[in-house]
Amino acid sequence: MTSNFDKWWRDVGYKAWSDALDAEGGALKALEMVFAEGAKSELQSSTASPAGYEVCSNQLKTTTAIEDIVAERKRQIEKEGWTLGHDDEHQDDSLVRAAVCYALPDSELKYERRKDTKEDERTVGITRIVERFVPSLWPSTWACWCWKPKDRRRDLVRATALLLAEIERIDRKNAS
Repeated sequence: MTSNFDKWWRDVGYKAWSDALDAEGGALKALEMVFAEGAKSELQSSTASPAGYEVCSNQLKTTTAIEDIVAERKRQIEKEGWTLGHDDEHQDDSLVRAAVCYALPDSELKYERRKDTKEDERTVGITRIVERFVPSLWPSTWACWCWKPKDRRRDLVRATALLLAEIERIDRKNAS
């Protein structure tokens, strides 16, 4: 049986998604649009709540999870400085490898010891050696000090934002 969302996606959603990707804001706006439109479509014939949304007094409200993923992606760009141009340089699946490391439970990861150099934040011109255990899947082109696991939920949010960065990178590559 075809759901209302499937029908909406086939009839309207894919075109709207493509248009949103081409507009300023790219995949973040497209993701928000698909969730909003798809959720409205599902609610027309069902009392079930579509993924990413809660029903509150017959109003749609994004869940904290979706908001946190979008906020993490913005943080990566604005606070960490991982610009779209920087992401475009990662054609080696390193964004996906990092996402996998954050997404897998710790019990599933194998670790290896790595050493990298890092500029000392307090003293200009001073470099220090950082040694850490990182997952063996961690991108070899990324410094070991970039591996910063937190708690399970936070790591899943980070993994999803990294996957979003990879999807956006692919979309930009295909558009050019």
